[in-house]
Amino acid sequence: MSDFPVATAIEAARRVAMRVGLGKVVPRLLSVSEHAILRLSPAPIVARVRRGIGAEEAMSRELAVVRHLAEREAPVLAPLLGLEAGPYCEANLTMTFWNFVPHVPADGENRQHRMLAAKALDSVHDAFADYAGWLPAFEEKIAFSRALIEVAPPALSAEDRHFLLAVHDEIKVSSEERVPIHGDSGMHNILMTAKGPLWIDFEAACRGPKAWDYAALGADDVPMISIIRSFCVSAWCWTQADLPGRREAAEHHLNVLKGMFRWRLTSS
Repeated sequence: MSDFPVATAIEAARRVAMRVGLGKVVPRLLSVSEHAILRLSPAPIVARVRRGIGAEEAMSRELAVVRHLAEREAPVLAPLLGLEAGPYCEANLTMTFWNFVPHVPADGENRQHRMLAAKALDSVHDAFADYAGWLPAFEEKIAFSRALIEVAPPALSAEDRHFLLAVHDEIKVSSEERVPIHGDSGMHNILMTAKGPLWIDFEAACRGPKAWDYAALGADDVPMISIIRSFCVSAWCWTQADLPGRREAAEHHLNVLKGMFRWRLTSS
């Protein structure tokens, strides 16, 4: 289970909503992992709550990105207009406010959903192309993932840790394409609405190859990108192996890499 302080987040969201003029709301938890997502009933508003160092900077950057995309009518979930969106700091937490849109989660096994998601991602990339704000480099994801492995997550065996570090040493990144991309464009970050799919969660936006985004939707046109993605996802999920679904994802991507690097298993 996540150790996110949900009760604190609910109370903090209630106080901030009252303070900034959104009125009296009853925050209701929709989901929790490294963030808490709260529906602020009865208002059609969602609070996205995060903790940790750097949260305010990251959430401010996300708002700037999504405002840019929304202004260009890209298929994204829009934040509240103006300064009301935040970010706000309360009780050592940081939050932003977003419009609530009736939706169902995208189904990664549904071919139609995947096709619609890919088409919507094309539109996001088109609208993102002229973004002039600062974004981290794609390579930082790889370096961060290696750092996660270095600290030896408790759920990861010493043998598998050694293997993942060896895989990292085989990674070679082309520097040909560096454009603004979503950065975490899996089906878990898209909402299916009456008006079509909407992309959410742009905190991982960076400058990198578009192939990184499409790989998250299952495209494998660039083998090295697929390797990097499996390495990064496995590293991240091993550090959160106690959360629902994380260990399964970590093991899946680890096994994908083992299938690609059988020679490493025999030589390590």
